[in-house]
Amino acid sequence: MEELSLIKTALKFIMHLTELNDADCFEIQQTRGNKTIVKYDEEKIIGLLSENKSFDNLEMYSNNTYEYPIEVGSFRRYEEDSRKINLEGKYSGREIKLEISEMSSLYFLKSILNYIDGMDERSIRKTIMKSMRFSRFRRNTRAYIIQEDESLFQKDNELQNECIDLVEYIIKYVQFETLKISNESIFRIEKYRKLRISFIFEHVYRNGVKFENYFSLEELFRYKDFLRKVEQENVNEKIPAREYDPNLIDFYSRASNTDDYYIKYISYYHIMEFYYDKVYKEKLIEEVQELITQPDFSYNNTNDINGIIKKVKSRVKINRDDGQGNEFDSLKIILEKFASADEIKKRLNEQDIELLSYYAENTVKFSGGKELQWKDKKGIYSSIARRIYDTRNSLIHSKDNEDYKWYNPFKDEEELIKEIPLVKTIAEQIIINSAEIIK
Repeated sequence: MEELSLIKTALKFIMHLTELNDADCFEIQQTRGNKTIVKYDEEKIIGLLSENKSFDNLEMYSNNTYEYPIEVGSFRRYEEDSRKINLEGKYSGREIKLEISEMSSLYFLKSILNYIDGMDERSIRKTIMKSMRFSRFRRNTRAYIIQEDESLFQKDNELQNECIDLVEYIIKYVQFETLKISNESIFRIEKYRKLRISFIFEHVYRNGVKFENYFSLEELFRYKDFLRKVEQENVNEKIPAREYDPNLIDFYSRASNTDDYYIKYISYYHIMEFYYDKVYKEKLIEEVQELITQPDFSYNNTNDINGIIKKVKSRVKINRDDGQGNEFDSLKIILEKFASADEIKKRLNEQDIELLSYYAENTVKFSGGKELQWKDKKGIYSSIARRIYDTRNSLIHSKDNEDYKWYNPFKDEEELIKEIPLVKTIAEQIIINSAEIIK
């Protein structure tokens, strides 16, 4: 089936119609009693599909434009203006425009084409019927074709003037949004991806909201309602000045989206352990270099060589499972490198003025995690690392041993919830301070 025929077939099943022809007009009746007049504009669709834009793995792009689906929880459902973000500024030294708003008609058409590519009419119908987004649309609306001689359309000039495009109506009703980037210079696709990842992280970080990260068209055409329940203004939006590691953002996304505190804690911990091997080796190299660059070191001196061997043996405790160095020591090095104690204290105090005293005065009973010694400037990183690492072990491991402390989700969740601000704050600092500053 050619592209236009595929589009017509898909739209027909979305609208629950038996036939669809160019210039057909419809009266859409919604369950709430609202009525809308829409029109199928075949000429407009042909014009859109002629645009030279690539579509691959959810990304629609050209040298100067980029569009990607996004669901961010701070966009209100019924107040359109507050759902939109429009920014202009410099990124990598070039002027760009960044926008989050309703999906473009071309993106919708290309996503539908890729979603049903290679299907016959029966398969298209089955696929559309299974889509939760479109099933919700059909469940709440009824479309009736308006014939040219019908009095409703002939006599009501207001309805004729308000007649809107069918594709635009579907996009608006099922609430598709996309991140759009445009610029006058030529950007490689990798640069668009980095900007997308950076903006999403900073938006979620500043606003404290959930967001949906899509990985396939199947996920895109499912319906997610939980993101629509947050009602707040977007604050301090700006073009990102840093590029973040996409792996860390994936972990952060998982933690932000879930309501399961076990998964939330482990996801934040995954951000901390991501650089374990790298920083541990860096620390070991630094210590060995310190020894071999001493003015009295000699590679001909057996005692000097033995000193290096002892240093390496004392520091490297290989983890048999993944080959990383000692995890507790690595976590402490990560904290020292990316998350200063003063910044952690500041961020925690901004969230809740009682958090610092809570961590200082309370252990984690289910894991044996100790109180944090905020006043011990030398020992604070060991103190934080030990509390987090013991809690992580209690979550991951369970042993039939009365002396072993392990997490019981039915008894210990309330206590685990109180540990989330600590690991979340540290994970965010690691993401931010490990990022590359854009020059």
